[in-house]
Parts: sequence; structure tokens; C-alpha cells
Amino acid sequence: MAFEFRLKTLLRIRKRMEEAAEMKLSALVLRRDMARKALETEHSRLKEARNHMEKRMAEGIMSDEFQFRWLQIAHLEERCKKLAADLQEAESQVLQARDELARRHVERQLAAKLEQRDLRKYLQEVDRKLQKELDDLASVRHGRLRSMQT
Repeated sequence: MAFEFRLKTLLRIRKRMEEAAEMKLSALVLRRDMARKALETEHSRLKEARNHMEKRMAEGIMSDEFQFRWLQIAHLEERCKKLAADLQEAESQVLQARDELARRHVERQLAAKLEQRDLRKYLQEVDRKLQKELDDLASVRHGRLRSMQT
């Protein structure tokens, strides 16, 4: 009689849910990293635009070019704000996904501990049966030896 864990389906489901949570976390971390990179890129573009504006103002700038540069900087600032909000949202989602993964891991560990406990009980029962059979064999042998001596 082989060991059969009674909650095998539950353990398999919990493992799959943990794997799904890991995959979700990986995707969210990738999304967060991409958002961080996009924000860094926009910040560098904004810095370049401001430096260029300052340089042009020192040289003397026409009003239409000034207005264009000012609108460009305003647009880049807005874009940076939006990307910062996106990054913040991505960070929040990563934290939630980490919490979810931790919860799924605990659930799977509980099911795995139940399996280990059931396996120990099964092995103890097998050991008891084996010991009983050995005791019976010893009794029979002892009985035969006694009957042969008399």
C-alpha cells in the first residue's frame, strides 16, 4: 500500500497559485523598472531642455523661440509628473504582489506540512505493522523451537 496524500489536489492548487503569484510579481517588477527608466529618461530630457533654455537666454532669444522652449519644458515637466505617478502606482502594485506571494507561500507551506505530517503517520503505521509481523514470526519460531526441544 503506497502513501497517498489525501489533500494532494489542494497542495497542487496551492503550488500553482504560488507560481502564478511569482509570475505576476515578475511582470510587475519589470513594469516598475520600465517606468523608472522612462522617468529617468524624461528627467534627463527636461534637464537638457532647461540647460538649453538658459544658454539661449544668455545669448539673447527671440520671443517665439522663448515661448516654444517654455512650452517644451512645461510639457516635459507634465510628462515627468505623469511618469512619477505611474512609477508610484507600479511600486504600490509590486508591494501588493509581494504580500500576495508571501500569503500564497504560507498557504502552500501549510499544505506541505500537512503532507509531511500524514507521511510520518503513514510511516509509523507501516513500521508498527512490520514490527507486529516480525513479533509474530519470532513467536512462531520460538514456539517451534520449544516444541522441538520437548
